[in-house]
Amino acid sequence: MSFMSRWHVCPILFALALPIALSSTHAADLTLLGNNNQIRAILPGGESRSLNDPNTLSTRPLIVSPNDTVWDMLPTAGIEPNADAIGVIQSLNPDIADFRRLRPGDQVRVPVFPNLDVTRNSPLVFIDSELRTTLDHETASLKAAATAMMAQPTIPAETKAIALRIQQDFVADGSSLQVIENHRAELGGSAVREARQNASLVSDLLNRSISGGRALTSEEMDAISVASKNVQAIAETASHQTNPNVEVIVRTRSASRNEDVPNLEVFSVNRAYDVIGSGEAHKSQFLSVSSPARGILTRGVWVIWTVQSGSQAGRRELDLTTVDTGQAQVDMLLP
Repeated sequence: MSFMSRWHVCPILFALALPIALSSTHAADLTLLGNNNQIRAILPGGESRSLNDPNTLSTRPLIVSPNDTVWDMLPTAGIEPNADAIGVIQSLNPDIADFRRLRPGDQVRVPVFPNLDVTRNSPLVFIDSELRTTLDHETASLKAAATAMMAQPTIPAETKAIALRIQQDFVADGSSLQVIENHRAELGGSAVREARQNASLVSDLLNRSISGGRALTSEEMDAISVASKNVQAIAETASHQTNPNVEVIVRTRSASRNEDVPNLEVFSVNRAYDVIGSGEAHKSQFLSVSSPARGILTRGVWVIWTVQSGSQAGRRELDLTTVDTGQAQVDMLLP
């Protein structure tokens, strides 16, 4: 049984999906997909279809029920939730300004795939762009950087030891990155994307050290440690055939009044980026505003926060590497 067919019955995904009314289908305005022409739909059984082919893509409207997010609605349409699927939905609905503020009665157009039996017991369509490329580039880059660092005479022994560990964790046979590569299709694009970004960050940090002929800074070593932990967590979900993604539910609460503070946007970033000062450039927003705000994060170490009066508030670290369920509930205390 594939990971995808195991996950589609996950109670977390379907407990969130409230009843949604369906109406007629029509041909999609494919020009809205813009540069997404490399994104394909992988149907149950392995058939692959381009989402830019007007002969294969039609859409239908789903009616939003109270508390629905786009993530909730996708399984009802027979689509496995992931970042690329949400991107396609956004492209097909240019009239919706903010998908985090859907209202009951709003209509969201979703792709329709002929002859797909949309039931809770059927496999789901998988929309993905990450699956078209392997992790070979990241593996080769890490191997080259680690090898160059080992050969650099001005690099201290402590930093070279880190390079050796990176070769074992990322490059060697049976490494975490190799496990992820072998299970890309089962893990899905969101997890593969996170693995790719963590590996690329490690490679970039090694090359910075090499080009300067210097030791890694404490912040760089911390970032590499976090990135390695993140990749290992994703690989372990592949080995154990569990979902690499976690639904995170965040309540923004007033510490002084002991009550929810509503209508706040919640942000997240991989902690590896945060410790080297690149958090703002790589942040993403949750699928809905508080309270609670809901988002889907790949297993790893994250930093989450909200914004009040133009400043960050409620900032906290969130370690999802050891979460034993597909859901994490978090209280974010605010002044």
